[in-house]
Amino acid sequence: MPPSQQNLAGSKQVFGILFTGYLLFVLYPILRADRPCNDDMARMLSGAYSWNDNGRPLTTALMRLLEGNLPRLVDFSPMPQILAIALLALAGVLIARRHAIQSPWLAAMLVLPLGAQPFFLENLSFRFDAVAMGASVLLAVLPVSVCRDNLRGFALGALALLGCLCSYQPCLNVFLIFMLLDLVAAQARDEKPQRVARLAAFYVGEALLAMLVYQWKVAPSIKDWIHEHSQMIHSPQQWDVVIGNAKNMAAFLLHALARRWTPVLVWLLALTALAPATIGLHYAFASSGTRTQPMWIRCGLALFAILLPLVALACVAGPMLLLVSPIISPRVFPGVGALMVASLVTLHIALRKWGAGWSHALCFTVAGVWALGMLGFASIYGNALSAQKQYETQIASQLANDLAELQQKQGITRFLMDGSAGLSPLSAHAAEVFPVLNVLVSPYLVGNDFHSRNFVKLFGTGLDEARQDPTGNAAADALLLRACDAPAVYVRNRYALRVVDTTAVVTFPGGRPLSCPGGSSKS
Repeated sequence: MPPSQQNLAGSKQVFGILFTGYLLFVLYPILRADRPCNDDMARMLSGAYSWNDNGRPLTTALMRLLEGNLPRLVDFSPMPQILAIALLALAGVLIARRHAIQSPWLAAMLVLPLGAQPFFLENLSFRFDAVAMGASVLLAVLPVSVCRDNLRGFALGALALLGCLCSYQPCLNVFLIFMLLDLVAAQARDEKPQRVARLAAFYVGEALLAMLVYQWKVAPSIKDWIHEHSQMIHSPQQWDVVIGNAKNMAAFLLHALARRWTPVLVWLLALTALAPATIGLHYAFASSGTRTQPMWIRCGLALFAILLPLVALACVAGPMLLLVSPIISPRVFPGVGALMVASLVTLHIALRKWGAGWSHALCFTVAGVWALGMLGFASIYGNALSAQKQYETQIASQLANDLAELQQKQGITRFLMDGSAGLSPLSAHAAEVFPVLNVLVSPYLVGNDFHSRNFVKLFGTGLDEARQDPTGNAAADALLLRACDAPAVYVRNRYALRVVDTTAVVTFPGGRPLSCPGGSSKS
């Protein structure tokens, strides 16, 4: 079989392994839980193509294409989620081909964390956005996998990165990490320092051009909540903001998983971090490509090799470090999976370079540890979602019936929620072990929350919530204060209902009247 046909057959096999693994062990637990993500509920009810307001016009275009340009969105999951894992699998194939990983099973294991990682599960949970997020990862991979380092390749790479930003901005960090991987691979091939520097400038230029065009043409359209969290620092005097962002993001990531898992994952990451440093130091002082170079260049390359693991860690957050008030949520860290993949591929490159006979087995074992933990966590996440859905569905169904009865008997015209229904007992137990589940499986029945209003509407109540926007907070707080002296009309397992004028006040645990002055109320 000719080499081109062998590569094609191998790529098909890698794609099949990745797609099957993502479908069975990552996506299936999410689909089985069948719990809409927060933004999904608003889009399911209103059908609004609202991604332009988030600076994601390509997502809008993609969803219009998939929905046949319907005037309003209609829920057609799981098609977007299945397409998302197909795009992730394709991105994994391109990375494996770029770095010439011959064994299909080893290639699939090394690139599996691109989508099989705890901080990408939320992205795959979105019934509408998932496909655009998968497309954004693929677009981030294209410049470092298929685009040539010439003028045409530069233009195509910059265009791909612009598309990445217009689909889902945090995926730019995926490109930054694979850019570093490509530079390490060039050093492992003993290429001239001038060639490595040209390649670095080539990639940085692509990213800067894409970001400049995005800021010029797309960023001004960002509105509301996203606009508040996308403001960047404007002065070196705000360096303390960057340091604070780095500390907060690192704390979030380090405390996300089970305490007994984190040391294992950190040690594995430290092991794989030795590979790029070793390649870089060997390149600086023992490579045929650098022997004729001045000592200051070789020392600079050595310094780069030592700092590279820290630079890669910073690229997990990327430009988000420069934001005044960044969003810290699992879905903004697709770079975690890219870092896992880059670390494993670098380990494979290092062992292959020095001809270790056990390199295949060692890489497969290390990658297997990653995969076992991440695929297991996907099942835990799916089970927690399922338990939370059942728990909140029972509460919301009873609440909708109570509100309908009060509307008929006492003429209420709206409702107001306070407190939180909290996590189900099963979800709370899982969140005690894996703290990130407190974010991934956040309750929908929460007072003063946009998504809670949409969640209640899913149960057919025709009433509006009294607190529709932040400007109504004072009036809503006054109603809650008056509820302290109102008798309970209904007392259910997870909430109590009181009536103030024509408003039904729903009190979940932690809400009023428990929070009234003195902590008491009439019953």
